[in-house]
Amino acid sequence: MKIGAVAIALAVVVAACARSGGTSDPGLVAVCRDRADAVAVSLLLGNGWVRPQIEDGQYIVPLDRAPLVGREPVEDDADASAIIERLSGDRPYFVRGYVQWVVLYRSDHRMLLGGIGSRGHTTAIVHAVASEDQGWKRQFARRAGCITRVHGFDSWTAVQWQLDERSEPRASDSELAIRILEGCPGSFDGWDVVPIVFTNDEVVMVTVMAQPMPNSEPVACNLNVADSWLAVTADIGEPLGDRSLIDGSRFPMQFREWPPPPIPTGGGL
Repeated sequence: MKIGAVAIALAVVVAACARSGGTSDPGLVAVCRDRADAVAVSLLLGNGWVRPQIEDGQYIVPLDRAPLVGREPVEDDADASAIIERLSGDRPYFVRGYVQWVVLYRSDHRMLLGGIGSRGHTTAIVHAVASEDQGWKRQFARRAGCITRVHGFDSWTAVQWQLDERSEPRASDSELAIRILEGCPGSFDGWDVVPIVFTNDEVVMVTVMAQPMPNSEPVACNLNVADSWLAVTADIGEPLGDRSLIDGSRFPMQFREWPPPPIPTGGGL
């Protein structure tokens, strides 16, 4: 089965914490470290190759649509499986540590494969191209190099999240209980945290932006205390229904499912 990126236009809801402000026009973009990563973003958006803007040596690609990337295991695709097998021989240190490889995107001539880490976060992309005479050939294999930036939040940091294991989401819920899982427990105390929500009929995408509050001081990490991971409520403005949940903090964006992986007791992502 061939997997393509299904690009979806999104309506926007800004859900801010009580102490934070918001914006009605987030203007979501992917900020990539080089051209190869920008190519991957364009493919997953279904836009083909779109020339990115270049700012301070980084490649900026507008995310006007959210891709629902494929999740077919490479084992189910003979061509994809062969690419990863060759990569394992050429660069075993690169492949080591990923619990699963999936097909993110496939057309007749291009394929993007994603390496998924132990807590469900895609952290590697393999890009391959095919020709009639030589078959599939790997172009590059790299750690994912794009982060999300939102207009009006340029100095903020997009942070990854997962569903709060203490509150299972229901179809009738218009709010989501999530946990911030970067840094270490307690490391976001004294920060402004704003969940920005993009919705449509098929997906709810939450991008959490964070920055230190003025005059805030670093907070010591509460290691081995799971409840110290910051809990945040994301207001999606309407019942969740049967829509998929996506974390928009990194690219490629990742599904967040119930039940979530166990809360770590040491350092985060």
